[in-house]
Amino acid sequence: MLALVAAATVAGMTGYTAMAGWVADVPQPALTDLYLRAGVLPAGRPSRSTLWRVCTDTDPQALDTATGAWTTGRRSGLDPVAEALPENDPAPQPAPADLVRLDGKTVCGAVDADGQQLHLSRRWPVASSPAHPLW
Repeated sequence: MLALVAAATVAGMTGYTAMAGWVADVPQPALTDLYLRAGVLPAGRPSRSTLWRVCTDTDPQALDTATGAWTTGRRSGLDPVAEALPENDPAPQPAPADLVRLDGKTVCGAVDADGQQLHLSRRWPVASSPAHPLW
């Protein structure tokens, strides 16, 4: 559910009602895949109150620890749950193709029909240059 909240937030949703509306529009195959990747059986779409409860009941330190382990695992090619690194063992250096640069801008004065500002983002692999971004 936190992944759905994060995706809704990145999509510009503010507030639990807007997030629940965004989640309601997620295609069922994508939702099922997300649940299966999290190791749980597919369930119905979470309601506004469920999203609120999950967000407010989540331990921030535990979330930070889990996010850090996941990020380290993604960069090193390890599964952070199955193959935890020993405490004193540095993480292997990622292959350059695994790294992606992100850049984002808010366009001043540009708004859509709902009055929301236009946000642009760009990503490209570290091995490439900004002149040749990966889209």
